Amino acid sequence: ITAREVHTVHASGAYGALKPRAYLSTHHYVGGGYRVPHAEFEFLQVYTNTVPGGYFRAPGAHQYTFALESHTDLLAREIGMDPAEFRRKNLVLPGEEDALGRPIQLTKVQEVMEAALKAGNWDKPKDDSCHGRGLALFGRQIGGGVAGAVLTAEADGSFTVISPTVDIGTGTHTIEKQMVASEMGVSVDRVQVRIGNTDEVPYDEGPRASRVTYTEGQAVMQACAQVKQAISDGAELPITVTVEYTAPEREDITYFGAQVAEVQVDRETGQVTVLRLVTSHDVGTIINPLAHQGQIDGGVITGFGLGVTEEFVTDDGQVLNGNLADYKLPTMADVPELQTVLIQTAGGTGPYEAKAIGELANNATPAAIANAVADATGCQLFELPITADRVYKALQQR
Repeated sequence: ITAREVHTVHASGAYGALKPRAYLSTHHYVGGGYRVPHAEFEFLQVYTNTVPGGYFRAPGAHQYTFALESHTDLLAREIGMDPAEFRRKNLVLPGEEDALGRPIQLTKVQEVMEAALKAGNWDKPKDDSCHGRGLALFGRQIGGGVAGAVLTAEADGSFTVISPTVDIGTGTHTIEKQMVASEMGVSVDRVQVRIGNTDEVPYDEGPRASRVTYTEGQAVMQACAQVKQAISDGAELPITVTVEYTAPEREDITYFGAQVAEVQVDRETGQVTVLRLVTSHDVGTIINPLAHQGQIDGGVITGFGLGVTEEFVTDDGQVLNGNLADYKLPTMADVPELQTVLIQTAGGTGPYEAKAIGELANNATPAAIANAVADATGCQLFELPITADRVYKALQQR
């Protein structure tokens, strides 16, 4: 790829006060995993006669990745090259510049993609002409910024962490417990974590940009080091230390995931059955394996819903399916076989060289499914979700 020009227009609703910032955080991953020497990216937000548009996990990423990865497959097919081989020739490697001209020192996109291809049986002959496989990549930098922790070594040998950030279900406070237990040499049940108020904890930017283990974790690690030093110096218990930590935003590090979707398409009806989803991730030390896998599973299923079931329908500004009876979230009965491949490498910026996972599993899925449908039918769909009606119309228009 020698040049790429991308124009993105976001329908943002009727009210400026509720809109996110114009580029929707997509500067983290706008170039994808590719080395593109000449690139131009434009992001626009427009007022629309609809309900307000706001943030979604990895704001703007799944829309952008759907377009970018579908386009990458179109380019490969245009020159008669296997989509995986086309990507191999264009991946950004360590020491090279990404499409925004940023030198990238840490990226494992090649290793992650190869692992996904192997697990997804990419080179295995397909059962029939209605069977397709699709590949998509997604990578992002992670957020930095201000974080903090208040750690007390209690007189009875237990420890209390007052956290300035909430746990939104990702296991933040459990991981803080684990780190204190590990650093202080006690069992996890000897550590308590609670949320502090603005009078008792430092300022914190909150959970965003897959940053929390990196930012809060480093604050907790510093607090543990200070408490251990105080105990070593003979201080009497209880001891309380307060740490405010500003984590740098590393623009030279991009974490990547790769996904392979396998589908079966009924050519008479356009019905798409997703048979299998493989997701591969570059990981460092996994502090909590259960929470880590939960993030991956939840992310992939979110992406699956965006790809094949979820559609927000409006007519002249009126929402037509504003309840969960009409808005189709995927259930366990809908979810195909999921397989996770973890590529453990060094270089993570979190405690114990941990790496981000939160927003890395939900964005490539729709593109992987769309590319698999194109592989099965020869029809590249440009709108989500990929419904039977849209596939059928595309087949009829060939």
